[in-house]
Amino acid sequence: MTPSAQTYRPWIEAPDLSWFRRINWAWLLKRAPMVVLALLSSWGVGGFIFQSKAAPLPVAILGSGAFDLVFLGAIALADQQLDQDVWSQVNYWALNVGAALLAALLNTLYYAGGEYRLITAEAVTHGVPFAIFGLLYSLYYHNAMSRQIVRDMAQAAEDAARKAAEKFGCPWCDWLPLGKSDARAMQNALNGHKGRCPNRP
Repeated sequence: MTPSAQTYRPWIEAPDLSWFRRINWAWLLKRAPMVVLALLSSWGVGGFIFQSKAAPLPVAILGSGAFDLVFLGAIALADQQLDQDVWSQVNYWALNVGAALLAALLNTLYYAGGEYRLITAEAVTHGVPFAIFGLLYSLYYHNAMSRQIVRDMAQAAEDAARKAAEKFGCPWCDWLPLGKSDARAMQNALNGHKGRCPNRP
C-alpha cells in the first residue's frame, strides 16, 4: 500500500479527533527548521533595507518577506519537478545558493552597521550561519522529499497495475497477468495460462 496522503498534509483527516490531535506534527517538524531559519535570515535582510533610512519600515518588512518566500517557494516548486531538465536544475541551484549568499551578505552588513569597512568577524558570525544552515537543510529536505515522492509514485503505479490485473486473475490459482499493459494483453495472457494451469479442473 502507498503511504497515506497525510504524509504531505499539515493536518490529519479524522473528524473524531480534537483539533490538537489532528495536527500532523511529523509534517510540521520536517518543515519547521527551513521556515524558522528563513525567518531568522529575513530579519537581517529587512534590517539592512531599513537601516539606510532609504525605505520605510513597511517596505523593509515586505522586502525581507519577499526575499525568503522566494527561497521557500523554490524548494516547494522543486519538490514537484521530479523529471528535471538541466535548466531546471541549474535554476534550482542558482536560486538557492544565490539566496543563501545574498542573505549571508545582507545579514553581515546589517550587523556591521550597513558599511563594508565595518565588517568584523563578529558581524560575519552573526550574519552567515543562519543563511548557510538554511541552505543546507533545504537541500537535504528537498532530496529526502523528492525520493519519498518517487517511491510513493512507484508504489501507486504498482498497486494500480495489480488492481487492474486482479480482474484477469486465474480462477484456479493465484496467478495474475502482471506486467501486461492493457486489458487485451491481460486477457490473452489469462487464456494462455488457463491452458497450462496445474490446478485446472
